[in-house]
Amino acid sequence: ESTLVYVFLGRALSTVETAAATEGSTVVTTADVNLRAEPSEEADIVAVLPEGTELTVTGAASGDWVPVENPETGDEGFVSAQYLLLTE
Repeated sequence: ESTLVYVFLGRALSTVETAAATEGSTVVTTADVNLRAEPSEEADIVAVLPEGTELTVTGAASGDWVPVENPETGDEGFVSAQYLLLTE
């Protein structure tokens, strides 16, 4: 079972790459992003993650939202896939 992650490189979102991220995969943020409590732009913000933060995928994507955990803090939530890059 895998999760489809859409990766947009650059802040202008002009280049699109697609990669499969499975549970346990590592992704990195490509910009400062909000870690949300639910897979929605309206959900509460759990934390603000700086660009370059490594996160662990914790399950299947919900639409364009990827469930992740920050291994450094233990914070869990959802990040928009457009701000994630698969590292492994």
